Amino acid sequence: AAELACVWGARVRAALLISPSGFAKPAGRVLGRRPRSSAGGLDPGALREFHRENLAITMFAAGASIDDLALDIQAEGFARSRFDNRPLSRSGVMPGLLAKMRCPVHLVFGVQDRMIHPSAAARAALCLETRPDASVDLVEGAAHWVAYERATQTNRLIARFLDAPRAGVR
Repeated sequence: AAELACVWGARVRAALLISPSGFAKPAGRVLGRRPRSSAGGLDPGALREFHRENLAITMFAAGASIDDLALDIQAEGFARSRFDNRPLSRSGVMPGLLAKMRCPVHLVFGVQDRMIHPSAAARAALCLETRPDASVDLVEGAAHWVAYERATQTNRLIARFLDAPRAGVR
């Protein structure tokens, strides 16, 4: 989305980025998740537990938020993924993209997002340093799947941003 906003320039009226990737590789972060390769040959019940464990470690603030729908979404995405997204996720391109975007920018991060290192507050500060006119919301009780874990709150934040009057492009 950020790349398209840069390419399309003035045609983009606003950019809303929820738990975006593209920041530098997080030095010192240890997640402790099971690697994808360890899922090979698991029976369906064990594979579902594999997904539950990895969601709890990487995507959710509270294990109780991991319901059957979340597991189904994760399992489907896992089965259909055709590329390793880690190089893009760790590419470090996002700050440069934020700086180049000509439209208003809003970012949403879950405070308990363990994919962000060292913290969501530090990530927000980096974004605002790069793009001082951006707006940022940090959502308590949510991690990387903030839009899933705190859907009602995230929907309100999205509506507030999209409903805001726009003064134009930079």
